[in-house]
Amino acid sequence: MNLLELKQHVDHAIESCEQGYKDISKITVYIPSYKTGSAGHIPVTGVKSAHMGIDWEASSFLIRPEHELREIDRDEIATLRKQYDVLSWTHYKVSKIKQENETMKAELAVFKAKEKDNTK
Repeated sequence: MNLLELKQHVDHAIESCEQGYKDISKITVYIPSYKTGSAGHIPVTGVKSAHMGIDWEASSFLIRPEHELREIDRDEIATLRKQYDVLSWTHYKVSKIKQENETMKAELAVFKAKEKDNTK
């Protein structure tokens, strides 16, 4: 998209707001973003600023998001999901071991109490 095309889209959006009697000063500009596990309103990132670039970006119009965005490809997503699955399974096993440890401590305490009573 070039700057003229962006202007045409913005002009069209403003015309639509005016025809729908919407206050354009209350329309917020967002960048749709991908977020796993979200439901309802599409995930978005606010826009902090928009301006012409300088130096190497002199022929670019830059829209700056409120939060840093970065590209992620499908391979990286797949790798992250695999790592998440491994971590989830490891967390489950560690939690199970902790639970078993607490059960064994309780059983040991009961055993020691019985042993103490039998030695009296």
